[in-house]
Amino acid sequence: MTKPSDESTREAWRALQLGGGSSEFSLATIRLALDAGFGPVRLALGENGEPRLLIPTETGRRLPEGLSGAGVRVSVVHYLVADVPGSFIEVACGASELTEVFQSLSDEILRRLRAGSGPELAVTDAIAEFRELLLRERAQSLEMRVGLFGELVLLNELLIINSAAGSTWTGPLGQRFDFSGLRVCAEVKSTLQRSGSVIHVSSLEQLAPAGDERALVLAHTVLERSGAGGQSLRELIEQGRHRSSAPDVIDRALVCLGLDDWRTREVLADERFQALRQEFYEVGPGFPQLTPDSFRPGHPVPGVRDISYAVDLAHARSFLLDPTRRTALLEALATVA
Repeated sequence: MTKPSDESTREAWRALQLGGGSSEFSLATIRLALDAGFGPVRLALGENGEPRLLIPTETGRRLPEGLSGAGVRVSVVHYLVADVPGSFIEVACGASELTEVFQSLSDEILRRLRAGSGPELAVTDAIAEFRELLLRERAQSLEMRVGLFGELVLLNELLIINSAAGSTWTGPLGQRFDFSGLRVCAEVKSTLQRSGSVIHVSSLEQLAPAGDERALVLAHTVLERSGAGGQSLRELIEQGRHRSSAPDVIDRALVCLGLDDWRTREVLADERFQALRQEFYEVGPGFPQLTPDSFRPGHPVPGVRDISYAVDLAHARSFLLDPTRRTALLEALATVA
């Protein structure tokens, strides 16, 4: 990703964040001195203050599938401009901690537009470059590493049961659950809090039933950072690849996480964690959760997105798996054929 070269664009972002701009489209917007062929490009702030880039495009144009993902949303939207409907490619930042990275993405899209690329091509090509950078940024966060440690702990347990169970690790591939088996799915939540029982759920679908009669298990792992003890992420990865009958499946998941360089990334070898506690819950009727079915018709209201919430697992002790049930469900989760 190129470094920002247009200081006026950065000034426009700052002006928006300080309350400047017009109120077009019910959003705070600023027009740039750039016409991509169908009208001026605009910077905007969404309802929650997230930065957006609005690029006018030809009505009826479609974008390739798969552009949206973690950290960025891309869609074709329609707004009235002087009472005339207009189509825009809207590129929106999906995570507040990635604002600076998103602004660099915007700079790259704008650079491509100024160089003569059409709106769709400029966005598509810049997103491809941004996605690799985004994965690198996410891989550097402590939260991501803690979450990955918990997933790798469970992956290794499954590989002990069945060396082919690496294919059940589906979260890195963009699927709904962290692990998906033929009869059981699993979502993993990890925390560094020594005695905390609160987990954070990022969507209404995350703890919703699979919908195909598969059981849903929640694995809660409490970690602490350790010195010479514990394990590193690199050790867990090597352990899993050694146990797996198809290590290339694990490699593919790591590439999707932006960790194709896991062998040489120092933090993955130097940082060590120890699992203090691992508990498994069977998510079912009565479990403390929010799902789309938790709301009456028409709610959440149209336009409400990205609902997240916290669950105190102290209120879910009746769903805690005993050793016998835990073993049965893990064996079922590890089954791939």
